[in-house]
Amino acid sequence: MENIAERASGNSDDQRLGAPRFEITSLSRAWMVRMLGVIRQIGATTEFQETLDRITAGVADAFDFDAAAINVKTPGGDLRVESVVGPPGVAKLLGQVASSERWEEMLAACEKWGELRFLDHRHSTMFEDIESWVSDGPMSDDPGYWHPMDSLFIPLRAGDGDLLAVISVDAPRGGWLPDLEQRTLLELFGAETALVVAEVLHRATLTDRATLFRTAFTRAPVPMLITDADLALVGANDAFARFMGIDADDPHQLCFADLIDPEDLAVIQEAIYTVITSGVSQLAFEHRLVRPDGTVRWSRSALSCIESVLSGPRLVWMVEDVTESRRVLDELRFLADHDLLTGLPNRRTAVRWLETCLTRAEGEGTVAVLFGDLDGFKAVNDRLGHPAGDELLARVAQRLTTVVRPGDMLCRYGGDEFVLICSGVDDAVGAAAIAERCIEAVGQPFALERGEADISMSIGVALAGTGATTTAALFDEADEALYIAKSKGSGRSHVGGGIDGLS
Repeated sequence: MENIAERASGNSDDQRLGAPRFEITSLSRAWMVRMLGVIRQIGATTEFQETLDRITAGVADAFDFDAAAINVKTPGGDLRVESVVGPPGVAKLLGQVASSERWEEMLAACEKWGELRFLDHRHSTMFEDIESWVSDGPMSDDPGYWHPMDSLFIPLRAGDGDLLAVISVDAPRGGWLPDLEQRTLLELFGAETALVVAEVLHRATLTDRATLFRTAFTRAPVPMLITDADLALVGANDAFARFMGIDADDPHQLCFADLIDPEDLAVIQEAIYTVITSGVSQLAFEHRLVRPDGTVRWSRSALSCIESVLSGPRLVWMVEDVTESRRVLDELRFLADHDLLTGLPNRRTAVRWLETCLTRAEGEGTVAVLFGDLDGFKAVNDRLGHPAGDELLARVAQRLTTVVRPGDMLCRYGGDEFVLICSGVDDAVGAAAIAERCIEAVGQPFALERGEADISMSIGVALAGTGATTTAALFDEADEALYIAKSKGSGRSHVGGGIDGLS
């Protein structure tokens, strides 16, 4: 390709841009002053678009071009025209996109004017896929004259050589190709501008990321919040505000600690200590949160810690509302452990509770098992029907509940059988007294919806340590004592080991 610099100046190869620095003339000094003024203006801006607009306007004004444009690399790797200045036709370039690979091919095919790249009009048709503007200026046979299809580019590169942007200038006001002085100052302008563009792109990238993450955080359907290590609320998204019933526009109105159930605060603090000190990337656990209106919500929190250079550790909470699942689980557990008709613990719960009582009974008295059976229940079923029998069982459970001691467990063992497990009983006499209170409570007539029912209860009592020491053995002994009590008539009790209760 013909050397355009030589064509423009008539100099030999050793006088081109690789030669010693040009002599500062009054003309180049004026250009330098204008260029430095433009650079100062560009450096004073912080907004992305304003910076680019000042670059295109500045390079045109400082170096006497009628048109200029800047192509900036996008996150996707293409170069897009972001700012232009010049005649109305130049505006059509705004938003035009070409791949960075194609740009590199074109720059490589250009003549090298130092760091500048010149594309002679005779070769411009090779890159018609990259949009360009053609001036309607005059054409001349003079080799130093600017042809309307000539192009001059100022590549802006990062320190690693990556192409950040390309400034293109067109239509020099004097009509001539830039001379050595102007080209050298354009190179300097490009070097300074590359630093500014790199910084602006960096800030724009950070701003875009911050905006993206802020938007994603705010609009995420999962309740999320950020606190410091002392649980001061740094930020909360809309989903968390809805979850907790707080003002989405003022999430800082409360400290997160104010929303935690006091009984779970120790669990929260332990989790915070773990994620801050142990390097655990995420810790999940369940706890309760209390809304300002007093409503308690169960949450499963996934807790992460992010170290902030300026602010110290920041805790990121992703909160899942598990209130309903906890309610269902608690209901299933209740159904598994309780009798549906009476609401009392069932046989399985009675067995577990007796095992617990036997384990901790040392030094706290003995454990008594009272096995009760209703006398006359079948007659009520036959006379009034099964619904009345069900009502009677529920009413019996209510009466027995009123006479048992705090801490004792009353269970429906099955059918019309009830079991009372009493811990801390002094002796057989004390156990017999408890049995008599139960017999007396059940012995009063019941006014049912279908009629009156008059029944009684017989009770067999077994004491731990008087022979039976295991759960199964105690139930067997109490059942045997019940058989003895019923053999003596209705409404009686019998304590295993030979001590009879009063009827």
